[in-house]
Amino acid sequence: SVIINAHTNVAYDILTIKYDVELNYIFSKEMRYSVNTTAIEIEGTDKVGERKVHSAYLSNLIPNTMYSIAILYGNETIYETRYKTFPDANSTEPIVIASGGDNGDTELAWNMTLAANGHAPDVFVFGGDIAYDNAMCTCWFAWDYFLKPFEKANEDAKRLIPLVFAVGNHDVGVDSLSGRSVKTTPQGPYYMVYFPQHSPVGPNGTLLARVPTLEERKSYHYHTFGKMLFLALDSGLVTGYVGEQEKWLRNVLETYKDYYKIADYHYPTYSACANLRVYDDAYHYRVKLWNPIFDQYNFIVVFENHEHIFKKTKPLRNGVPDPKGTYFLGNGGWGTWGRDCQLIHENMSHYDSVIRTEHFWIMRYEPSEKKVYYNAYNPVIGELIPGFSQYLPDYDL
Repeated sequence: SVIINAHTNVAYDILTIKYDVELNYIFSKEMRYSVNTTAIEIEGTDKVGERKVHSAYLSNLIPNTMYSIAILYGNETIYETRYKTFPDANSTEPIVIASGGDNGDTELAWNMTLAANGHAPDVFVFGGDIAYDNAMCTCWFAWDYFLKPFEKANEDAKRLIPLVFAVGNHDVGVDSLSGRSVKTTPQGPYYMVYFPQHSPVGPNGTLLARVPTLEERKSYHYHTFGKMLFLALDSGLVTGYVGEQEKWLRNVLETYKDYYKIADYHYPTYSACANLRVYDDAYHYRVKLWNPIFDQYNFIVVFENHEHIFKKTKPLRNGVPDPKGTYFLGNGGWGTWGRDCQLIHENMSHYDSVIRTEHFWIMRYEPSEKKVYYNAYNPVIGELIPGFSQYLPDYDL
């Protein structure tokens, strides 16, 4: 399944999404399936910013298959594209993930996106601080600027490349464990309004094949890419660490126990900046709550962000190096320049590399080899460190 989003002027009421397997469409010239969008009207912006956000849930799709998609208003086709579904857990098809965070609208961000797209990713995943609108309704245009280079990436790929986000402080306008309540309305935060990212859950715990309402949208969610389980977590911004999110996390991990597990979130546990690490409650929740969970379920990698500094730890288990432990990679800097910080010096036995530079990560899952490969890049410098890999049977439970 996938959620397709489209933005229009407020004059458009409901759109129709038609779709079919591309090969069938080529031969028949017709699309067999259609679904109407749900629409949210954005208010409170200036006249240029007013829009409707349309979303449609496409379900029961065939894995590892190219689909043709058309967006219609009435009987008029206003946009055509393609989308390729992910392989299922039994497939030997490779999957490429481009990962980063702290994006924004800069020339650097544009160059970084196009450079990452040169590695033919199947999905872009970002760990927060996406458009830097700070949940201000008057900053609606920040999201348009952020999305612009992805339009070019989609054109180059000749298909839609999905985007998956974890939440950051600049997306919702609060810091971790601020004590403030973040409520989603049509006026924002646009991070929540523009991007429904999960299925709603029915009363018996089953997933519902529809777009979640604003009231149903969560700041944490999961996705499966082949036999990889990807968890976008909320590091204490909209939802706290304990309670609702912790219960959900443990339930998902039990459900997908035999999958290879990845987490992505905003505030890092393994800081790259000695002067930015804050030993507050939020930090201790990550160390004392999340890290034992990562150990218990043999996470292969955790992507962290926020600091705009490149970091790679050694594989860690119980807070110490272990050849079969979890890598912590990060820490943001897709479109924001390297932060002027005092690079970490304590516990350097935990780290393989810390560099003050912008970067993105490319993660390549090769199920036929039972391996995952990692490479880190800067669009000017090129590859930042030697690539490395993991042997996946080491992480079986």
